[in-house]
Amino acid sequence: MWQHLEPGSSPVDWCEGNYLISPLIAEFVNTFSNVLFFLLPPVMMYLFREYARFVNPGIHVLWLLLIVVGISSAYFHATLSLIGQLLDELAILWIFMASFSMFFPRRFFPLLFHNDRKLFSLAAVVFALIATFLAVLHPIANAFALMTLGLPAFLLLIHELKRCESGRVYRLGIRCAAVWLLAVACWLNDRLFCETWLALNFPYLHALWHILIFIASYTALVLFAYFAVKEERPDTTPVLRYWPREDFELGVPYINNTMWRYLEPGSSPVDWCEGNYLISPNIAEFGNTVSNILFIVCPPLMMSLYQEYCQCVHRGIHALWVMLIFVGLCSAYFHATLSFIGQLLDEVAILWLLTAALCMFYPKRLFPTFVYCDRKLFSWTMGVSAVLFTALGVLKPIINSFALMVLGSGVIILLLLEIRSNIISVTYCFRMTGRMQRLGLRTVAVWVLAVACWIADRVLCDTLRSLHFPYLHAIWHILIFIASYTIIVIYSHAYVGAEFDNLAPILTYWPKDNFELGIPYITIHSTNKKN
Repeated sequence: MWQHLEPGSSPVDWCEGNYLISPLIAEFVNTFSNVLFFLLPPVMMYLFREYARFVNPGIHVLWLLLIVVGISSAYFHATLSLIGQLLDELAILWIFMASFSMFFPRRFFPLLFHNDRKLFSLAAVVFALIATFLAVLHPIANAFALMTLGLPAFLLLIHELKRCESGRVYRLGIRCAAVWLLAVACWLNDRLFCETWLALNFPYLHALWHILIFIASYTALVLFAYFAVKEERPDTTPVLRYWPREDFELGVPYINNTMWRYLEPGSSPVDWCEGNYLISPNIAEFGNTVSNILFIVCPPLMMSLYQEYCQCVHRGIHALWVMLIFVGLCSAYFHATLSFIGQLLDEVAILWLLTAALCMFYPKRLFPTFVYCDRKLFSWTMGVSAVLFTALGVLKPIINSFALMVLGSGVIILLLLEIRSNIISVTYCFRMTGRMQRLGLRTVAVWVLAVACWIADRVLCDTLRSLHFPYLHAIWHILIFIASYTIIVIYSHAYVGAEFDNLAPILTYWPKDNFELGIPYITIHSTNKKN
């Protein structure tokens, strides 16, 4: 069994050359072409919120299964292992069966199901379990099951389109069928004419297949969701809409006649103390929007200052600066529009920044026992938790607020623990300098002041407006950026002591804290001695 987990154990190998771009990823382009499977399903979960509430909550299962398909496919193409191949094929099989269970028209049910969708769904689950068991024993059975399911789904789509009276839905269906045929053509060309495409220096048709089949898949799910409402809920009138613009038919389609309001300015239930549209007719909260400028301007400077640290210690440090920019952009968009989608983007961006920082700098001595002091396993655990909280936060935004409260407080508590451990420790070869310890205490003070501004803006708004200064939330943005930046600096400095202390005698580099014009940053010196 263990040999099936090894890279290259799958008998399937696609046209793209192996390990040409990265020594860790077999088929680099085929792996990263699955990115749409990760990015779009959360958007679809958001767009289909009202559909799930009033029609069928199971629609979210399909979007989650699309993410599983993307993860499985990326793992398979990154390793070319047999277990990866099985996971990829089984994920596709299960999304087929879930879709049939949810959307297959009752008028085509066999008589033995007595027009009962629950009984039909149970039969579909049994079929999927049998196919899964056979696929583990004989992988060729899985390929056969996928072939037998793909063609009926395509024919059913064509049949439903012929009955459709909406020109908009019909055009979307034709585009879906065309993209599906083009995707199949790419798949066949990659399998049958690999040498020709290698001669043309373009062995990436399977990557195109991933992109096209995702577009065809989610479009087909939208169409079948529309057909299901027409058949199951004749008392309602489903409307095909497009995001981000209603008149742009190449946008993201969804089914809803109420969801659009959450994308419009002012759709967020959150409104801060600053008056709306007082300074600019195009920006709701001008001060709160412009106060995010530090998140956008400063991180590129930090990326240039941290080049040596990135090369010698941890390459992921640049990801934190990029995520700070993303937080600033999302926050600016939210305060400029006060839209519900802007609120979600703002909260999710902060959630992922905190998660990434903990994955990178969380001390190994505090790891839970089940991760066995393995930072990669800890990072995977945190990443899965962040994905889960993101999905739940789309459905219940209060969950995002709770997660941010817990993670933000945890980061500050860890900072205090790190400072304390460096003060009392006598075993470290590497210890946090006095300047970094004082910076840490100032950071905690700035964080407390920022939280006080945030609370005062929410609780004492009437008083602030009477004083003609409703800008405490803008000050919160400035202070929380300063606190966030200095926390990253302190953790990046302490990370070396926590991770490499036992290697101190043989290290050829060492971090040094620097302060230029009051701005702290870390440089790396080529020396075996502490600086």
